[in-house]
Amino acid sequence: DTLKKHNIKATFFEVGKMIKENPDMAKRVYNEGHLIANHSYSHDYNALYATEQSFSDEVTKTEQAIEEVTGEKLKFKLVRFPGGSYNAGDHAAEKQVYKKTLANFCDWNTLNGDAEGKEKNSAELDAFFKKYAASYIEQDKNLIILMHDSDVKQATADALDGIIVYLVEHGYTFHRLDDIEWNEQ
Repeated sequence: DTLKKHNIKATFFEVGKMIKENPDMAKRVYNEGHLIANHSYSHDYNALYATEQSFSDEVTKTEQAIEEVTGEKLKFKLVRFPGGSYNAGDHAAEKQVYKKTLANFCDWNTLNGDAEGKEKNSAELDAFFKKYAASYIEQDKNLIILMHDSDVKQATADALDGIIVYLVEHGYTFHRLDDIEWNEQ
């Protein structure tokens, strides 16, 4: 609703099993002009990252779920690894191998902290974002912001309006990730 209020189109990295369980929500995302991208089928790190085949199968199964809900063949394939594709943390070595099999993958460079540590209210999320994004904003860099949109993340939805206003005041515009020019990985 907040994105609609501001006429902003975003990219939603969706978990395939959640698309299957909530097709009406995924259809709404798509019908309102947002990009639905791939965030694995299960989001279960041990199952997803167990083998290259399990990773590939989850990506494919989620692509199929996206195509079913949108009624279209995917024109732009984009994956966000659960936990990020960084060469650190859980399953880091596997991720380095698996990302070579993808056309495009995406991480974030800023976040609001809605999955970091203790649960935060909207004011705390807003402050976390502003602190985390400050150096990028000072350098006039593009931002890819990680936020979560589940039923248990109401504070994220509540903080979004203020974050949008803050970014607009700093000269930012908003784009789906298929509307930007991609450099080689």
